[in-house]
Amino acid sequence: MHESVYRAKTCERCLAVREFVQAHVPCFCWAHYNLLDDSRETADYYAHETVGLFFGTQRRIIMAERRASADRQLRKRAA
Repeated sequence: MHESVYRAKTCERCLAVREFVQAHVPCFCWAHYNLLDDSRETADYYAHETVGLFFGTQRRIIMAERRASADRQLRKRAA
């Protein structure tokens, strides 16, 4: 029997969110498929300790969400 291994792919913009939060909160942990929400919650929780964390995280999340929305629109048009 052949077993396959699933490898999740993370887009560049989501990686930017994760790396930004990890740079400011070294103990940052996230659940797979929940990266943006976990990033938002972590930034909110630690915002009082790190200047610019909340704003920087939100900015990167918005960019990632806009890209995902644009990609969905392109796929919808192509179908």
